[in-house]
Amino acid sequence: MTHAEAAAGQGRDDAPRALTAVVAFGFALGASGVVFPLLALDHGIAPAIVGLLVAASGATHLTSRLLLPWLLARVHDRTLMAFAAASLALSAAVLLVTTSLGTFIAAQALNGLARALFWTSNQTHLVRGKGIPIRRLAQSQMASHVGGLAGPTLAGVLLARSAPFALTVVTAMAAVAAVISMTLIRRPPYERPAAGGRRQLWRQRPVALGCWTSFSAGGWRGILDSFVPVVLATSGIGPAMVGYLMAVAEAATVAAAAWLARYGHERFAVPVRVAGSSVLLGSAVLPLVADRPVLAGIALAVAGAGGGLAGSLGPAIVNANVEHRQQGTAIALAGTYRAAARLATPTVIAAVAGLVGIPLTLGLAAASVVGPMLVLNQSGFRRN
Repeated sequence: MTHAEAAAGQGRDDAPRALTAVVAFGFALGASGVVFPLLALDHGIAPAIVGLLVAASGATHLTSRLLLPWLLARVHDRTLMAFAAASLALSAAVLLVTTSLGTFIAAQALNGLARALFWTSNQTHLVRGKGIPIRRLAQSQMASHVGGLAGPTLAGVLLARSAPFALTVVTAMAAVAAVISMTLIRRPPYERPAAGGRRQLWRQRPVALGCWTSFSAGGWRGILDSFVPVVLATSGIGPAMVGYLMAVAEAATVAAAAWLARYGHERFAVPVRVAGSSVLLGSAVLPLVADRPVLAGIALAVAGAGGGLAGSLGPAIVNANVEHRQQGTAIALAGTYRAAARLATPTVIAAVAGLVGIPLTLGLAAASVVGPMLVLNQSGFRRN
């Protein structure tokens, strides 16, 4: 990328359109997360198989992320965003044609591919625009949660009308995201990374810190989506209250991102410490107060805020501490850490919980996902 091209891309601001695409994509993705499993169950697919289908989506997501440095060096990020959104639209559209097991497998694979490509290419697009990168990244996280909350919330209403209607809405919203993405500024691909570039980047302490910060964000999301509802339900909390408390955690994540979007700057040591400590404290306390909704809500708000901070801080740290030509690779690497943690954490918790119980396992899991981040931060993060 030439200096003139970089200057031209940074001289205009298409953030409002990029964030609108994020909301539309987040809505379609969130709705598909409810519609696809319920539709599979309705067509006679066994619950265990439905779980494997979701896991397959996560595996596709993770493996697709490994290709992102190569893709970002050859394809415009707006094109990757549009392709990802089109893949999500196709994942719902194919289920309008047939609902065989093979079609569900294809739909989940496309879903995982879409998630992998969209979020990172959206981040690389926004950090190259005007303004402070961490604020742009936080705005993107806010927008994704707005769509991600609205999609699942309305998915039940859409399904109640009819499954084809729900699938059509998912397809349409993803298509909207694809169309908007193609109207964004055409920023050139990054320079092609040298052989072994990712390994060399990871050896840099600030990049390692950013990657492990993203890992903690993914680990918290894995904990929240899998075992937090189990802890609450087994403590005697009713289904409605479980839903409200999960919403508290999500709202805290959005609030943390909103704070970064307004006040964030490239002095990362204190926010990283706050993020890690909050996830650890909230996760460790939750099992002790799970039968008391108010205290459980406070614990989830603390942990959710920490996860929200970590989700924006991770890519911001790596972006701020590498050369421009390495930003795409670094942001993709941080995203891979997040995806790996989100996929692995529930599996590890499930394996260990049978030995020591879920409450202790939850605390141990939180310590495991935030420990590397806190150690790296404490041992000397110089770019402050």
